[in-house]
Amino acid sequence: MRRSGGKMRNKEQEEIPAAAAAVVVVVVVVVVVVVVVVVAVVVVVLIEVVYVVVVVVVVVVVVVVVMVVVVVVVVVVVVVVVVMVVVVVVVVVMVVVVVVVVVMVVVVVVVVVVVVVVVSYG
Repeated sequence: MRRSGGKMRNKEQEEIPAAAAAVVVVVVVVVVVVVVVVVAVVVVVLIEVVYVVVVVVVVVVVVVVVMVVVVVVVVVVVVVVVVMVVVVVVVVVMVVVVVVVVVMVVVVVVVVVVVVVVVSYG
């Protein structure tokens, strides 16, 4: 009896490591699956984050370029308007100067004619 009991103990002792090995294999498989799933989720999230960051950077660059173009256009328009105003002012001043000079010449000629007539027929 002792021998058969001893043999059963040996069988039980052999079954316990086999069961423990099966549990370890199951735990390792579960851990590997969980790690793979977590890594996959992290990779997908990182890809989405990179995608969002790229989209945000592209939008910011486009907005900055549009703002720079708008500022350049506004500056060019302001410069053109200022140049046109300066040209108009210069033309008006030149016309006024010419009119004043012509009026002065006419006045001088009239005065000279009057003086000559008065002195001649005086």
